[in-house]
Amino acid sequence: MSQAFTSTSFPPTGMAYDDNGGDGKNWSRGTAGHSAAGSAFINFYSISSGQKDDLFVVPLDFSASTAMAMTFYVAYRQYETENDKLQVDVSTDCGTTWATKWTKSGSSLSTGAATTSSFSTPSAGEWRQEIVDLSAYDGESEVLIRFRATSAYGNNLFLDDINIAPGAAINEEGNISEVNVYPNPANDFTTISINTASAENAEVVIVNTLGEVVYNSSSWLNAGSNSLNVNTASFENGVYFVRIQSDGQVTNSSFVVGR
Repeated sequence: MSQAFTSTSFPPTGMAYDDNGGDGKNWSRGTAGHSAAGSAFINFYSISSGQKDDLFVVPLDFSASTAMAMTFYVAYRQYETENDKLQVDVSTDCGTTWATKWTKSGSSLSTGAATTSSFSTPSAGEWRQEIVDLSAYDGESEVLIRFRATSAYGNNLFLDDINIAPGAAINEEGNISEVNVYPNPANDFTTISINTASAENAEVVIVNTLGEVVYNSSSWLNAGSNSLNVNTASFENGVYFVRIQSDGQVTNSSFVVGR
């Protein structure tokens, strides 16, 4: 499942929302976006403190999946020191009970400097990718995911490029310190930049949102900066996940092919 909020209708197909407080202020479509125009927007700037608003991904079938994970991008600034919160909850019993799998608030959630003006247009550098490990739900036939926004009457938050797929596990600490993919979105070529503490061999795998391997290469990495050029001319438009495995460590990234 992938959602970039490019459609002007909201909520988009495959998602739903709930105005828990009944104040008419809820998740809506923002015009700013991470990789393209459009995002999910929550107006903490005008929502009363304590108000909770939910954005749902309709139930997904993980029964034939392994190593499930979710990535998304968030942009948020505090007003001053307010602790607006975003959390990701999962239910396998139609929403009767929920387990929180990810949560950040206040300065931990923030991607830019605090401002007392309404945060309305994130810059490219104010988007941060988050990864949520969903592998505990491998094999489940009905997985309901909820983004819960809790206002502290602070400043606004944007959510974009939600991707739920196999093969995007949580990064583990190890020899690889940083992975970047550029250009992103890619056209016919993209470059995977890998920084390592020491030289070693690594397997680089790219999978699509169906979990299908579209690229697999064994590469020698020197200590320091390494660049791997990938021909993406045959890749269909969409989201792709990069997995780099070396010495027991798995490091992940993602990119979009768009023409």
